[in-house]
Amino acid sequence: MRVVAAVSGNMQAILDSAADDISDALRAGIETASASLLDELRGQVRAAGLGTGLEKAWRREVYPRSRRRTFHPAALVFSQAPFLHDIFDTGPTITARRGFLVVPTRQGEAMGLGKASSSRKGGAVPGGRTRRYADLEPFAERLGARIVSATEAQRGRRPSRASNPGARIVLMPARKSPGRLVALLYARAGAKPVPVAVLVPQVKLRKRLDIAGAEARAEVALTAALGSA
Repeated sequence: MRVVAAVSGNMQAILDSAADDISDALRAGIETASASLLDELRGQVRAAGLGTGLEKAWRREVYPRSRRRTFHPAALVFSQAPFLHDIFDTGPTITARRGFLVVPTRQGEAMGLGKASSSRKGGAVPGGRTRRYADLEPFAERLGARIVSATEAQRGRRPSRASNPGARIVLMPARKSPGRLVALLYARAGAKPVPVAVLVPQVKLRKRLDIAGAEARAEVALTAALGSA
C-alpha cells in the first residue's frame, strides 16, 4: 500500500511560522524565569533591610537583546556589588585589622555614631549621603569629649585637648563578655553614663541572603515555563 500525503500552503512559510513560535516560547520561558530570579534576589535584599542601593545592584540582561529568532536564548542575572552580596550570603566573620570594631548602640546611632560623610577612598559620599561607618575618635571630637580607659578615668587623668573638659568617653571591659569593651559617654561632669558603642575584636555577620536557593527556584520556574510552552 502506498500512502501519499499532501501539504497545502507554502511549506517554507509553515516551517518559518513554527520556528518563530518555538523561538518565542523559549525566549518567554527565559524571560519569565530570569525576571522571577531578579525579583526574588531584590526581594531578599529588601526584606533584610540592606537598602535600595544594594537591592538595585541586582541586574538582568536577556540575550539576544533584539527579538530575532533564536533557539538558544539566554539571560544573565548579575550583581553590581558582588562583594557585598557575597558577604550577606555567606555570613563571614570580620576581624579588626588592629584594635577593635566599633558597634554603635541605639543611643550611639541616635547621636550620629555609625555614619560618616566621607567615602572609603576619601572625599564626600556621592549624592550628599552618608555611609555606615563607626569611629569613636571623630565622634568624640565632635562632642568635645576625650576618650579614656576605665583605669585612666579612675585616676582622673585629663589630656590637654578637650573643648568640653567635663565630657568623656570611658572604655570599660564588658562584664559578661570577656574581650569586649563598652564605650560609656559622660556628656558632662556628674552626668549619667550613656552606652554609645560596644567594641569587639571580631564579629560574625548573620546570613541574610540565600542566593543559591533563589537560583534553584529559578531553575524550577524555567522548567515549568518551558514545559507549559
